Amino acid sequence: MNRNWRSDEYKQFIREKPCLNCGSEPCVPHHEGLGKGGVSCKAPDSHTLPLCAVCHDQLGKAGTKTFWKSVDTKMVIIEYLTEFIRGKLWEGENEHKRA
Repeated sequence: MNRNWRSDEYKQFIREKPCLNCGSEPCVPHHEGLGKGGVSCKAPDSHTLPLCAVCHDQLGKAGTKTFWKSVDTKMVIIEYLTEFIRGKLWEGENEHKRA
């Protein structure tokens, strides 16, 4: 049983953000492991961060600790999830008002 949360809608939300490292667009959702699981275990979609292709490649070469040395990835992930959830709640409230 796969317990990792998967959401194409959330990954699209991340793709629409600028690169967390350099600000470029377009971005791909980088699955950040946050120190859990093995190399073959893909992190849940809730642990994605926006990176352009160049920065995604640099992260692979530099390694997670070196690349993210000045970024609190856990807090950024929480901020993106909060923004996404607030948007979904706002959409739900507006649909309820229209009904």
